Amino acid sequence: MPLMQTGIVTVGLLSFVGAWNNFFLPLIVLNSDNLFPLTLGLNVWSSVSHAAGGKPVYQLIALGSLISVLPLLLAFVIFGKYWRGGLTAGASKG
Repeated sequence: MPLMQTGIVTVGLLSFVGAWNNFFLPLIVLNSDNLFPLTLGLNVWSSVSHAAGGKPVYQLIALGSLISVLPLLLAFVIFGKYWRGGLTAGASKG
């Protein structure tokens, strides 16, 4: 079981990152701006402000990008010890 932890944590982290950063599927499937995920909402927000004749508000877009990355960083920090521990457990000889 300890050697399986690495694989389970890795698959879980990659699944979480894939679901969190999903851009194309919500763009096609969802038709309401209220249902868009954060990554798609940032893109729509940037394009709407640019299309309205104003310049994109880069400070707010950068802040939104930082906020969208924080859960990913938190997940990697929390589950990183399981991931690294499993990598070294299978590498030792005795």
